[in-house]
Amino acid sequence: MKQNTIKVLLIEDNPNDYQLYQEMLEKSGSISFELTWKERLSDGLQCLLDPSLDLLVLDLFLPETRGLNTLRKIQEKVSNMPIVVLTRLDDETLGMEAVREGAQEYLVKGHIDQYNLQRSIRHALERHQTEEALRKSEERYRNLAEKLQQANAELESFTYSVSHDLRAPLRAITGFSEIINRRYRNTLEEEVQHYLDNIIQAGTQMGWLIDDLLAYSRLGRGSLSMESVALDDLIQKVFRSFQARIEETNAEISIQDAIPMVQSNKSLLNQIFSNLINNALTYHKPEVPPFVEIS
Repeated sequence: MKQNTIKVLLIEDNPNDYQLYQEMLEKSGSISFELTWKERLSDGLQCLLDPSLDLLVLDLFLPETRGLNTLRKIQEKVSNMPIVVLTRLDDETLGMEAVREGAQEYLVKGHIDQYNLQRSIRHALERHQTEEALRKSEERYRNLAEKLQQANAELESFTYSVSHDLRAPLRAITGFSEIINRRYRNTLEEEVQHYLDNIIQAGTQMGWLIDDLLAYSRLGRGSLSMESVALDDLIQKVFRSFQARIEETNAEISIQDAIPMVQSNKSLLNQIFSNLINNALTYHKPEVPPFVEIS
C-alpha cells in the first residue's frame, strides 16, 4: 500500500466484470485504487513481477485453468502476494478452500458490491501484513533459539574444560591436606589444626562448587531437582565454612529461631547463602565489624 493508493491486479476473463469492479473501486473515500486488468493468466503472471503491486484479485475460473489449480499456479510464481479470489454462486465452498490454501479473502460473483469489494481488499491487505509480521517474528525467535542453543553448547563445553582444569590443583590441595591431617594432626598445635580443618572444608566446598557448575551448565536440557531442604542446617554449614573470616573480622552473627524447611535445590541455595554471607563479610567499613542477621 503506497500513500493511500492500493495497486490492484485483476485477472478476470470477463470484460463486463472488469468494468463493474473498476466502477466500484473508483467510488472510494480516502483510499484510492489503481486497477490493472488482465484477461489471461499468462499475462497476469508477468504483471505479478511488479514490486509495486499490492494485491491480486483472481477469478478462479479462467480459460487456461480452473478452481484451486488457478490459485496454485499463482502461488508457484509468487509466494508472498495477498490474494482475493472470486468464485461462482454455486462454489462458495471453493472460496473457503482457497482461503485455507493461502488466499486472504474470497468473494462470490453475483454478490459483489462496492462495499464488500473494497472491504475485502483492505481486509486481505491487513491480514497479509499481520501474517507477515507473525512469520518474521517466528523466524526471529527461531534464529534466537538456535543462537541460544549454540551458546549453551559452547558454555557447556567451556564449563567442562574449566572444571577439568580446576579439579587437578584442587585434588592436590585436598589430597595433601588430608595426608597431613591423617599423619601429623596430633603433632600440630590447636590453632594449626583449626586452619587445616578450614583448608579441608574449603577444598570440599570447592569440589561441590565445581560439580554444581557442571550441573548448572546442563540446566537448559533439564529441570532443577527439587528436595526438602532444612535451611537452618544449611545456613549453619555455610557459616562454619566462613569461620576463619568471621573470627578475622570480629563479625557478629544472628540467626533467628524457626528457620523453615523449604522445597528447593540444595546446591543452588547453598551457593546463594555463600555469596550473600561472603559479601557481608567483605563489604563493610574497615573500623566496623560486620553484622549478619538471618531471619
